Amino acid sequence: MDDPSITPMNKCRFYLGVTIDATENDSQSGVMEVPGGRYAVFRHIGDYSLLHKFYRTIYEEWFPESKYRPQSTFSFEMYMNRPSSTLRTELMTDIYIPVTKK
Repeated sequence: MDDPSITPMNKCRFYLGVTIDATENDSQSGVMEVPGGRYAVFRHIGDYSLLHKFYRTIYEEWFPESKYRPQSTFSFEMYMNRPSSTLRTELMTDIYIPVTKK
């Protein structure tokens, strides 16, 4: 939600999401649909603590060289394996960033 290049890391806000059955919804959780559209998808392999560096590479190197620019809607991550049974160096995170052509 927040840009860590201008917001201190301890002040950055984020959404946490899980897939639920459409019929499940209690009053304590909000329901949000991920918008359809075009996404650039990146796979990070390694410790979660290094994700911020990977994001910086995406925004400072990949986007300037690509045919795309990020849209203002939110990006999201999908954690492809479990930290409890995976070495930190082998953790896989897929990053989805909504894009539009330049």
